[in-house]
Amino acid sequence: MPKRTIGLPIGTQARFIEAAQLAARRGTPLNSMLSVRWMGLYAYDNANDLFSLAEPKRISHVVELQRKWMMARSEDQFAYIWVRELTEGMGEHWHIGFHLPPQHRDAIVNYLACLLGEPARTTPRRAAERTEGEIVASVWGSWHLALDTRPNRNGRYIAAYLGKGEPSTRLYRGRTIANIKKPIRGHAYGGEEESARYDAAQGEIRGNAHMTRRFDMAKGLKAATPNPKAK
Repeated sequence: MPKRTIGLPIGTQARFIEAAQLAARRGTPLNSMLSVRWMGLYAYDNANDLFSLAEPKRISHVVELQRKWMMARSEDQFAYIWVRELTEGMGEHWHIGFHLPPQHRDAIVNYLACLLGEPARTTPRRAAERTEGEIVASVWGSWHLALDTRPNRNGRYIAAYLGKGEPSTRLYRGRTIANIKKPIRGHAYGGEEESARYDAAQGEIRGNAHMTRRFDMAKGLKAATPNPKAK
Protein backbone atom coordinates (compact mmCIF):
# COMPACT_ATOMS: atom_id res chain seq x y z
CA MET A 1 0.00 0.00 0.00
CA PRO A 2 1.36 3.47 -0.85
CA LYS A 3 2.76 5.46 2.04
CA ARG A 4 2.17 9.20 2.31
CA THR A 5 3.85 11.91 4.32
CA ILE A 6 2.75 15.50 4.84
CA GLY A 7 6.03 16.76 6.28
CA LEU A 8 9.56 15.90 7.25
CA PRO A 9 10.08 13.96 10.50
CA ILE A 10 10.69 15.94 13.68
CA GLY A 11 14.41 16.59 14.01
CA THR A 12 15.12 16.58 10.26
CA GLN A 13 16.00 20.26 9.90
CA ALA A 14 18.53 19.96 12.73
CA ARG A 15 19.94 16.87 11.04
CA PHE A 16 20.28 18.74 7.75
CA ILE A 17 22.08 21.60 9.50
CA GLU A 18 24.41 19.12 11.21
CA ALA A 19 25.13 17.53 7.81
CA ALA A 20 25.84 20.96 6.29
CA GLN A 21 28.27 21.77 9.09
CA LEU A 22 30.01 18.45 8.53
CA ALA A 23 30.25 19.11 4.78
CA ALA A 24 31.79 22.52 5.52
CA ARG A 25 34.39 21.00 7.84
CA ARG A 26 35.29 18.61 5.06
CA GLY A 27 35.87 21.51 2.70
CA THR A 28 32.71 20.99 0.64
CA PRO A 29 30.13 23.45 2.04
CA LEU A 30 26.61 23.34 0.60
CA ASN A 31 26.87 26.59 -1.33
CA SER A 32 24.38 26.08 -4.18
CA MET A 33 20.79 24.98 -4.66
CA LEU A 34 19.09 23.63 -7.77
CA SER A 35 15.29 23.71 -7.89
CA VAL A 36 13.23 21.83 -10.49
CA ARG A 37 9.49 22.03 -11.17
CA TRP A 38 8.62 18.76 -12.86
CA MET A 39 5.29 19.99 -14.26
CA GLY A 40 7.01 22.92 -15.96
CA LEU A 41 9.71 20.67 -17.37
CA TYR A 42 7.05 18.26 -18.65
CA ALA A 43 5.10 21.10 -20.27
CA TYR A 44 8.27 22.26 -22.02
CA ASP A 45 9.02 18.78 -23.43
CA ASN A 46 6.72 15.88 -22.58
CA ALA A 47 8.97 13.53 -24.57
CA ASN A 48 11.81 14.10 -22.11
CA ASP A 49 13.26 10.69 -21.15
CA LEU A 50 13.21 11.69 -17.46
CA PHE A 51 9.45 11.25 -17.38
CA SER A 52 9.70 7.53 -18.07
CA LEU A 53 10.90 7.29 -14.44
CA ALA A 54 8.88 7.71 -11.25
CA GLU A 55 9.89 10.72 -9.16
CA PRO A 56 12.24 8.91 -6.71
CA LYS A 57 14.04 7.06 -9.50
CA ARG A 58 14.13 10.21 -11.62
CA ILE A 59 15.78 12.11 -8.79
CA SER A 60 18.26 9.31 -8.11
CA HIS A 61 19.14 9.26 -11.81
CA VAL A 62 19.73 13.02 -11.96
CA VAL A 63 21.74 13.00 -8.72
CA GLU A 64 23.94 10.15 -9.93
CA LEU A 65 24.69 11.96 -13.18
CA GLN A 66 25.46 15.15 -11.25
CA ARG A 67 27.77 13.16 -8.96
CA LYS A 68 29.64 11.64 -11.90
CA TRP A 69 29.95 15.03 -13.58
CA MET A 70 31.32 16.61 -10.42
CA MET A 71 33.67 13.75 -9.57
CA ALA A 72 35.19 13.97 -13.04
CA ARG A 73 36.18 17.58 -12.28
CA SER A 74 36.98 17.52 -8.58
CA GLU A 75 38.75 15.25 -6.12
CA ASP A 76 36.20 16.10 -3.44
CA GLN A 77 33.20 13.93 -2.64
CA PHE A 78 29.85 15.16 -3.96
CA ALA A 79 28.15 16.65 -0.88
CA TYR A 80 24.38 17.13 -1.18
CA ILE A 81 20.97 17.04 0.48
CA TRP A 82 17.73 16.88 -1.52
CA VAL A 83 14.02 17.13 -0.70
CA ARG A 84 10.75 16.61 -2.55
CA GLU A 85 7.95 19.12 -2.03
CA LEU A 86 4.45 19.67 -3.36
CA THR A 87 2.86 23.05 -4.06
CA GLU A 88 -0.82 23.38 -4.87
CA GLY A 89 -1.29 24.25 -8.53
CA MET A 90 2.39 23.73 -9.35
CA GLY A 91 2.73 20.02 -8.62
CA GLU A 92 5.72 18.31 -7.14
CA HIS A 93 9.08 20.02 -7.23
CA TRP A 94 12.56 19.18 -6.04
CA HIS A 95 15.42 21.01 -4.34
CA ILE A 96 19.01 19.84 -4.04
CA GLY A 97 21.57 21.75 -2.00
CA PHE A 98 25.10 20.81 -2.99
CA HIS A 99 28.72 21.87 -3.07
CA LEU A 100 29.73 23.59 -6.30
CA PRO A 101 33.32 24.78 -6.71
CA PRO A 102 33.22 28.35 -8.11
CA GLN A 103 35.33 27.44 -11.13
CA HIS A 104 32.64 25.02 -12.34
CA ARG A 105 29.65 27.36 -12.20
CA ASP A 106 29.53 28.24 -15.89
CA ALA A 107 30.11 24.66 -16.98
CA ILE A 108 27.42 23.19 -14.74
CA VAL A 109 24.80 25.57 -16.15
CA ASN A 110 25.37 24.09 -19.60
CA TYR A 111 25.35 20.59 -18.17
CA LEU A 112 22.09 21.11 -16.28
CA ALA A 113 20.43 22.46 -19.41
CA CYS A 114 21.37 19.26 -21.25
CA LEU A 115 20.54 16.99 -18.33
CA LEU A 116 17.11 18.48 -17.66
CA GLY A 117 16.23 19.12 -21.29
CA GLU A 118 15.37 22.82 -21.02
CA PRO A 119 17.95 25.46 -22.01
CA ALA A 120 19.10 28.23 -19.71
CA ARG A 121 18.03 31.82 -20.27
CA THR A 122 20.63 34.15 -21.72
CA THR A 123 19.40 37.02 -19.53
CA PRO A 124 18.33 37.06 -15.87
CA ARG A 125 14.68 36.83 -14.92
CA ARG A 126 12.87 39.92 -13.64
CA ALA A 127 13.60 40.71 -10.00
CA ALA A 128 10.06 39.72 -8.98
CA GLU A 129 10.55 36.26 -10.50
CA ARG A 130 14.03 35.54 -9.20
CA THR A 131 14.64 33.57 -6.05
CA GLU A 132 17.21 34.61 -3.47
CA GLY A 133 20.73 34.15 -4.82
CA GLU A 134 19.55 33.03 -8.26
CA ILE A 135 22.26 33.10 -10.92
CA VAL A 136 20.44 31.36 -13.79
CA ALA A 137 17.02 30.00 -14.72
CA SER A 138 15.73 27.98 -17.64
CA VAL A 139 13.76 29.61 -20.46
CA TRP A 140 10.37 28.58 -18.98
CA GLY A 141 11.57 28.83 -15.38
CA SER A 142 11.19 25.09 -14.82
CA TRP A 143 14.58 24.99 -13.12
CA HIS A 144 16.89 27.52 -11.57
CA LEU A 145 20.24 27.54 -9.82
CA ALA A 146 20.98 29.78 -6.83
CA LEU A 147 24.06 30.45 -4.72
CA ASP A 148 24.14 30.75 -0.93
CA THR A 149 23.68 34.43 -0.05
CA ARG A 150 25.20 33.81 3.40
CA PRO A 151 28.28 31.72 2.58
CA ASN A 152 29.87 32.68 5.89
CA ARG A 153 27.30 30.41 7.57
CA ASN A 154 28.68 27.36 5.74
CA GLY A 155 25.42 26.12 4.28
CA ARG A 156 23.35 26.52 7.45
CA TYR A 157 20.58 28.45 5.74
CA ILE A 158 20.50 26.24 2.65
CA ALA A 159 20.09 23.28 5.00
CA ALA A 160 17.42 25.12 6.99
CA TYR A 161 15.49 25.91 3.81
CA LEU A 162 15.69 22.28 2.69
CA GLY A 163 14.35 21.33 6.13
CA LYS A 164 11.48 23.82 6.15
CA GLY A 165 9.00 20.99 5.54
CA GLU A 166 9.44 19.84 9.13
CA PRO A 167 6.37 21.10 11.05
CA SER A 168 6.99 24.16 13.19
CA THR A 169 4.51 22.80 15.74
CA ARG A 170 4.14 19.39 17.37
CA LEU A 171 1.80 17.60 19.73
CA TYR A 172 2.87 17.27 23.35
CA ARG A 173 0.52 15.60 25.85
CA GLY A 174 -2.43 16.38 23.65
CA ARG A 175 -1.51 20.03 23.14
CA THR A 176 -0.05 21.74 20.08
CA ILE A 177 3.19 23.49 20.98
CA ALA A 178 6.08 25.10 19.10
CA ASN A 179 8.52 22.56 17.72
CA ILE A 180 11.67 23.63 19.55
CA LYS A 181 13.56 20.78 17.89
CA LYS A 182 13.40 22.79 14.65
CA PRO A 183 16.23 25.35 15.00
CA ILE A 184 15.17 27.86 12.33
CA ARG A 185 11.53 28.93 12.34
CA GLY A 186 9.47 32.12 12.35
CA HIS A 187 8.41 34.39 15.18
CA ALA A 188 4.91 32.89 15.18
CA TYR A 189 6.43 29.60 16.30
CA GLY A 190 8.84 30.94 18.87
CA GLY A 191 11.74 31.26 16.43
CA GLU A 192 14.02 34.15 15.54
CA GLU A 193 13.22 34.49 11.83
CA GLU A 194 11.08 37.44 10.72
CA SER A 195 10.17 35.57 7.55
CA ALA A 196 7.71 32.66 7.54
CA ARG A 197 9.57 30.98 4.68
CA TYR A 198 10.80 28.24 7.00
CA ASP A 199 7.33 27.35 8.30
CA ALA A 200 5.05 26.73 5.31
CA ALA A 201 3.66 23.21 4.85
CA GLN A 202 5.29 21.41 1.93
CA GLY A 203 2.53 19.08 0.78
CA GLU A 204 1.77 15.38 0.65
CA ILE A 205 4.44 13.17 -0.88
CA ARG A 206 3.72 9.58 -1.87
CA GLY A 207 6.13 6.69 -1.58
CA ASN A 208 5.91 2.95 -1.04
CA ALA A 209 5.21 0.92 2.08
CA HIS A 210 8.86 0.87 3.14
CA MET A 211 10.20 4.28 2.18
CA THR A 212 8.58 7.57 1.27
CA ARG A 213 11.76 8.90 -0.35
CA ARG A 214 10.86 12.44 0.63
CA PHE A 215 14.52 13.37 1.13
CA ASP A 216 18.03 11.98 0.95
CA MET A 217 21.64 13.05 1.33
CA ALA A 218 25.13 11.97 0.33
CA LYS A 219 26.16 8.65 1.89
CA GLY A 220 28.98 10.16 3.93
CA LEU A 221 26.67 12.81 5.41
CA LYS A 222 23.87 10.32 6.03
CA ALA A 223 26.14 7.89 7.88
CA ALA A 224 27.53 10.62 10.12
CA THR A 225 24.14 12.16 10.97
CA PRO A 226 21.80 9.33 12.07
CA ASN A 227 18.05 9.49 11.71
CA PRO A 228 16.63 11.32 14.76
CA LYS A 229 14.29 8.37 15.43
CA ALA A 230 17.33 6.13 15.83
CA LYS A 231 18.73 8.27 18.69
